[in-house]
Amino acid sequence: RTGDALGTRRRLEKMRALGVAPDRVTYSTAIKAFVKKGDVSGAEGVLREMSNSGVAPDIHALNSLIAACARAKEMDRAEKWLQRMSSFGLQPDASSYHSLIE
Repeated sequence: RTGDALGTRRRLEKMRALGVAPDRVTYSTAIKAFVKKGDVSGAEGVLREMSNSGVAPDIHALNSLIAACARAKEMDRAEKWLQRMSSFGLQPDASSYHSLIE
């Protein structure tokens, strides 16, 4: 809840150690924790981990990441994620573009 990115990473590791597989909601929440801290690379890492574990990201997770890139003034990076949405079977929505023009 506080955007504790390091604590989030530890909780994900503990879940896996206990045999509990993170789901879409868990990963999306973890992405938001990194986003709150302005850690775009950390959020991208969670999204990669999510995808590698067979959990498809949803539009909310990707929009959070796009917004983080835009806030960090990394517009090329934000555009890259916007373009990659289709690789996850998703289409950008109004929120996706809103982050880019804000």
